[in-house]
Amino acid sequence: MFSPSDTQATATITLKVVENITSVTVTQNIPNPIEYTDTVTLTCDVKGTVESRLWFKDERALHSNDRITISQDNATLTIISVTRNDGGTYRCEAKNSLSSVSGSHTLSIAYSVGAQDQSATIAAITLGVILFVIIILLIAVVYRKRRHSAGDPGISSTRNEARTIYQNESSHMGNQDNEVPDRPYESIGPQSSEYSNLTVAAPNVYENRNNVQRAKNKELAEASDPNATYTTLQPHDQSLYSDLRGKMVG
Repeated sequence: MFSPSDTQATATITLKVVENITSVTVTQNIPNPIEYTDTVTLTCDVKGTVESRLWFKDERALHSNDRITISQDNATLTIISVTRNDGGTYRCEAKNSLSSVSGSHTLSIAYSVGAQDQSATIAAITLGVILFVIIILLIAVVYRKRRHSAGDPGISSTRNEARTIYQNESSHMGNQDNEVPDRPYESIGPQSSEYSNLTVAAPNVYENRNNVQRAKNKELAEASDPNATYTTLQPHDQSLYSDLRGKMVG
């Protein structure tokens, strides 16, 4: 026969109480962190039972890397040597079997214009100056080509004057060989060989004109002086020459 004391047993029951998450707060360790100088730590404080936490920046999930460290329980997120690119909205999402709540925090980074920004500004200014010079040179080249194709009024006037001088001299001398054709002088320019020879050819024309004038003067002088005229005659019959000369003198 068994007594009641012989059938007693002992059992342990563990009861886990889960509280709803009522709030999530994200805080940072230092205000106004400075770029390349400070290390920022964000802490996710939760009221309620936490089973998991997740971190997001601008709605993109974050994970540990060479600059970001997330604690084992995901309660803290540390950014080493913050930069301006680390600024933005950070969100911590806490969950349990009953609820899911998030808290957000905006991180701002203080920075100044450093050597990198100054170099970029100088490079932009230099590029602008180079482009401006190139545009000016292109405009100058186009303008020069158009002016050359249209013809320079000063050069055209010089061509016309040179052609008139040559034509006048040719008409005075009556020498067709000295007549200047129109075609070669149509292409006279400051850099052409015809233009360079103009100063050489013009004195020769005037010299030829003087020679012609002297020849005419000589002919007039011989015509006015009978002795000069007939002394140039060389007939074979010298007596005939003497008689002729005597008659002219008498």
